[in-house]
Amino acid sequence: MKKIYKLITKSKTIIPIESREEIDAIVKAANAGARLLWTKYGVIDSSSIDCIVVDKEKMAEVGALMRLKTMTDNGLIQKDEEAARREVLGESPFQEEPKKLK
Repeated sequence: MKKIYKLITKSKTIIPIESREEIDAIVKAANAGARLLWTKYGVIDSSSIDCIVVDKEKMAEVGALMRLKTMTDNGLIQKDEEAARREVLGESPFQEEPKKLK
């Protein structure tokens, strides 16, 4: 199972990070002097980052959902990891198209 991370800001806001590659991109942008960092689940002021750690609770939820079998007309099916991750982490607030102001 792929690890799930959480970025914790100095104000204790928690933003999920889905992969090690996303962490590397955040660190690279912050080191390059970027002030605002755009992630899948939020925008972060680079000076407010406190730490990035493995989110064991979210990983346990994904594991539990993967073990959970659901009843269908054809029998029992088990959720795959991607479906479980989407259910636990939710949809990105940035998935929808931006609306143009008139």
